[in-house]
Amino acid sequence: MKKLLLLLTLITLVSCNNDDTLQETHEFRDSLVSTYKLKSIYTDVAIDLNGDGVPQTDLILEAECFNNISFQIYMAEFIYNEWGDYKTFWLNVPYSDYEHETETYNTCLQDAMVFYGYDIDEESKEISINDRNEEMEALYGTLTDVHWENNIAYFTLTHKLYTTQGWQNVTIYMEYLKWDFINNIPK
Repeated sequence: MKKLLLLLTLITLVSCNNDDTLQETHEFRDSLVSTYKLKSIYTDVAIDLNGDGVPQTDLILEAECFNNISFQIYMAEFIYNEWGDYKTFWLNVPYSDYEHETETYNTCLQDAMVFYGYDIDEESKEISINDRNEEMEALYGTLTDVHWENNIAYFTLTHKLYTTQGWQNVTIYMEYLKWDFINNIPK
């Protein structure tokens, strides 16, 4: 009987663990997952897209011609799906447009919606890209950095844009503000 009691005690001790202390926190992920609106977009070098002869780094001031949507409606979104731990984000990025009819490039900007898979580190609050599409990046630029702070998602993209001086390699810095699109206010 003592052996049976000892065996039951051991089984109880082994099978019971303190799950309450092992609860994972997802505070960073929960803060990150949302929709965002473009706040600012600028380049590392001054470029002239509008032909006024005054190159600038602020693309909101420089770009006057858009073939699809303007910067005012650029969006981004971080998505997390509990089922399967699926994490992805997408954002609008600018690229130079090719006119098929005239077979020429122009300085009007086109937008593309690009998608990436991501991982996050809750402790360091770092976001890392875990899924890239090389064909997409060849067309729309390479995302080199993404981070988040105080409800703003920061994206860094290297790309070529067609300017009044021809093709220029640029680094594009985009800031997207967490946004409530229903009420049209920052979150």
